[in-house]
Amino acid sequence: MKCSFARGAWTLLAVLLLNTAALAGKSMELRSANTYYGQGDKVQALEWYEKAAQKDTREAQVYARLVELYAAKQDWIGMNKAYLGFPTCQDKPKDLEKYQQDADRIIEQLWKGLWNGHVAQVKSADSTLKAGDSTATREHFKQARERMDSALLILPNRLDFVKRKGDLYIQEYNSLYSGSAGLPVLQEAAKTYTALVAAAPDSADYALTQVQLYYNLRDFGQSRSAVDRALVKHPTNPDLLNYAGKVRIQQGLALKNDEGRKLMAEATGFLNKAIELNPSDPMLVYNLGLLYRDMGEPEKALATFGRIETLSNVEPGLQFDSYYSMAVLYFQDLPEEKQDAAKAANYFQKCLNLQPDNKQLMFNLGVALVRTGTKENIAKGKELMNKGQ
Repeated sequence: MKCSFARGAWTLLAVLLLNTAALAGKSMELRSANTYYGQGDKVQALEWYEKAAQKDTREAQVYARLVELYAAKQDWIGMNKAYLGFPTCQDKPKDLEKYQQDADRIIEQLWKGLWNGHVAQVKSADSTLKAGDSTATREHFKQARERMDSALLILPNRLDFVKRKGDLYIQEYNSLYSGSAGLPVLQEAAKTYTALVAAAPDSADYALTQVQLYYNLRDFGQSRSAVDRALVKHPTNPDLLNYAGKVRIQQGLALKNDEGRKLMAEATGFLNKAIELNPSDPMLVYNLGLLYRDMGEPEKALATFGRIETLSNVEPGLQFDSYYSMAVLYFQDLPEEKQDAAKAANYFQKCLNLQPDNKQLMFNLGVALVRTGTKENIAKGKELMNKGQ
């Protein structure tokens, strides 16, 4: 019995010595906080950890526990402020790393849970969209964005969360809306990307999406301001140069005066520079051709559209639009002495090869063939006109 008591006494003494060693070097505030924390009294523990932080003890465990306890209260401001204390700590590197990893794990669990929740909401939106339930789909997109908002309270500097929120607006618009009905959703996307550009002005991708959103909203003033600012940082970005030209075309067409003509002339400069940087992009060439046509320069338009035929991998839709533009130019837009019904018929035929059931094309091809004046073409043209009616 005596021997057993002695062993028990030594065990108790060992525990006391271990606890004393564990507390050695720690501030009185941290020792008190740890005691309350160990007892499960999180209210008193938080109060003493806060006292330790206010005393500037520079102990990593203080900030790890503050991160944990503020997170439990959803006090994200306090949590983030506590996390900023780690660089001031004077613990041994091993201890500092341990406690900072503890805090990282807590924060990671929080934002990953919200991210996974947002993914689940997007999947649900896809399911309800397929089922034809637009009301439920809108609600799922709303819930997904709210999870990103919560994630941004936890990590306010995570631009990928901001981007995801903006992309959710775009995804909702593309899924549910057409025309003006969804403009408020698109406007929210534009606001979100404007915030992204302000936070990351060196990102050409953020800037381009912002420009595109304002352009699609037909807010050409905002789009032009945004693209001109972006080009200061990215002067050789072909996509930005393209939009700098496109937005000026829209503004110029709306004005129809000297200022409008000036804007159209500026647009040719932007588009030509974009083509110099990316000569294999057929859309850039096509936009320039449209610009020359709208400026009343049909010969330049014809030469520009003709360049698309020399490019590879042109999508059928764009190829069709290019052929059709050339057909109309030869048929009626060129000066009368340069109009060529045979060449117009050739390009209408190329269009018809791409869309063989298009009756309007049959009729147009028939008219062009009749206008050539040859007996064979007149007969064929009349037959096509009859089919196309």
